[in-house]
Amino acid sequence: MLLVHKIVVRTGVVISFQLIGSDLAKWVPEVTEEILKAEDVNVIQIDWVKGARVAYDNAAANTRVVGAQVAYLIKMLMVSYS
Repeated sequence: MLLVHKIVVRTGVVISFQLIGSDLAKWVPEVTEEILKAEDVNVIQIDWVKGARVAYDNAAANTRVVGAQVAYLIKMLMVSYS
């Protein structure tokens, strides 16, 4: 589910992760918090672990799909909120 609270046009940071293990994305909120302390930016967190839990060749191909989807999301946010 995508939650959009308030979009302000500013620089953006995308954190993309696909961790498999017990500390599933524990570091992502910490990194996000540190980025927001340092700069006034929008942060988008992309968890694509389901796309990475496949055979290596499929996971490698999924990086392109994730990139295209993130690009589309950013484009739609820019069109809708700028």
